[in-house]
Amino acid sequence: MLPIILAIRDENDRDFVEGIYNRYKRNMVSKASVYLSSEHDVEDCVQDVVVTLIEHLEECYEWKEEHIKNFLMKCTRCVAINKYKENARRYINEVSVSEFDEEGDLDIPDKDECIEAYVIDEENVRRLAQMLEDMDPLYGDILYFRSFMGMKNTEIAKMLDIPVNTVNQRVLRARKMLMQCGVNR
Repeated sequence: MLPIILAIRDENDRDFVEGIYNRYKRNMVSKASVYLSSEHDVEDCVQDVVVTLIEHLEECYEWKEEHIKNFLMKCTRCVAINKYKENARRYINEVSVSEFDEEGDLDIPDKDECIEAYVIDEENVRRLAQMLEDMDPLYGDILYFRSFMGMKNTEIAKMLDIPVNTVNQRVLRARKMLMQCGVNR
């Protein structure tokens, strides 16, 4: 059982959350493992989902079992994806100029378990960056802010001083353009 569950003061709430955790732990671990390779990250993800469940505990008492399961699975997917993105950003940011050799090649140690994934991700990032650069700035800039900077549509709208609906529309149009561009290449 997670320590966060033990921290719940009300015994009925603690038993309720513990029951849900025990019923859906394997489902949450399985869902998080789709996106995360590290067992530690999967455990963190599941704990974050349980914290979210505890935050919505009052509402949760009124939910049907299927609604609870859907809530947990959607939260697990979102938290796992965010953790994956955070790990990818951190990994890319850790690559510094000092890790390049004299010829300008990246010096990645052979023992690294995710070299292939890193190289593929790097190539995809470069290709995406080039596609965004070639795109009309009205659309490319917004996708850059979302994809590379991790900004939310509301933050982008505030920064560009445009309505959020405009940002939403531009994101949709930019994604269509990227899909068409990816198909044509």
